Amino acid sequence: MENASKALLIAAAILVVIILIAVGIKIYSSTTAAQKVGINTGSTLSDKTEEATQRARLEINYGSGPWKQNKTIITNSITKQELQVGDIVKNYNVSGYSGQWGILGVENGNLLLISTKGIQKNVVLTGKQGYLTGINQLNTACMPYKNEKYASSARSVKVEDLNKVIGYIPESPITYTYTLVDGKVKRNDKINNSSLTTSFSDANGTILTSENSISVEDNFYTYKLENFLGSESKAYNLLKAGSDVSYWLASKFSGNYSDYFYGSYTFLAKWGIMNYSFRINGGYLYESGAQELGVVSAIRAVIVLKSDIQLSGNSSDGWTIE
Repeated sequence: MENASKALLIAAAILVVIILIAVGIKIYSSTTAAQKVGINTGSTLSDKTEEATQRARLEINYGSGPWKQNKTIITNSITKQELQVGDIVKNYNVSGYSGQWGILGVENGNLLLISTKGIQKNVVLTGKQGYLTGINQLNTACMPYKNEKYASSARSVKVEDLNKVIGYIPESPITYTYTLVDGKVKRNDKINNSSLTTSFSDANGTILTSENSISVEDNFYTYKLENFLGSESKAYNLLKAGSDVSYWLASKFSGNYSDYFYGSYTFLAKWGIMNYSFRINGGYLYESGAQELGVVSAIRAVIVLKSDIQLSGNSSDGWTIE
């Protein structure tokens, strides 16, 4: 009887050891797996805040609704459908437009369509007024292309739409400050010695005097789509201007320029609206010497589809809105 009790105690001890080993392995395996997929296994407040921040950034980048965008790939987290930028939607129809509509991207979880050609050709924006009111003009021109059954809004395409397709993040802009010193324009620490540009005004109508200063943000950038997208890709074929040659991008820009010639600086600031003309570019509309310029481009409409839209079809044959 005594031997049996000892045997029972030994068996129980062995069982406890086995259970502890198994639990240890499970904990180790779970921790290791979490680390491999980048899950923060710590429990400090700072760790949790960082994790939440990372997730929030993803939501901002790819939308908070069911549709998510990762450059040229668009997925629905509920239906698991996968679309590509450049896919055609076959049954979005509006009067006054005979072209097709392609998948452009995602905005706040909703799908975006873009007209495959200009809804208006040869639209001219000119000078200070073009800079100040141009974006509103472009967006207003697109409103008639909203199909009330399928769309929540319509607007012009903007440069940020194209940036999202290629994953482009512009550099932080530099701000230059202009002052008037002894009748000459000074930019930061350099004096403009040219007698041709001693007058200076910005696109908002502010004239530089000895009593004030004007700050101009240098936020212009340019790139070629084909450097990021294959020239035969759906996305590139959708976004290139095609027969329209160029089209407006409803985003403002400003830039600072200078020439250095025989020890003298000449300063110039420019304001305009972005456009696409063989590359992401800008239509300069107003220069700081009060020169006004006119630029012509087409308008391409972007449609924001309703959040409850369902699609059937595939990338090869096109999609149908249900």
